[in-house]
Amino acid sequence: MVDEIWKDIGFQGKDPRTDFRGGGHLSLVCLMFFAENYKDEWDAQIKCTKDDEDLMWLTAISSINLTHGLMIYLYMNAGEVPGY
Repeated sequence: MVDEIWKDIGFQGKDPRTDFRGGGHLSLVCLMFFAENYKDEWDAQIKCTKDDEDLMWLTAISSINLTHGLMIYLYMNAGEVPGY
């Protein structure tokens, strides 16, 4: 489902699949966990992303990048995810 609405939750473009190349499936699982278990914090970050460009926090892509970084740091990538 390619749509501009993905940008509202912090993806870089209208096709979220392109943002997952670094963190893979684990980054999707982590993002879903955060959204489901920390609803108030998730909603606050999404509101910030939508309402205030000066405070904009790209929630989704930031989560993916953090997951990718942790995968590299903890040697979880096993050659499947490019390192830094």
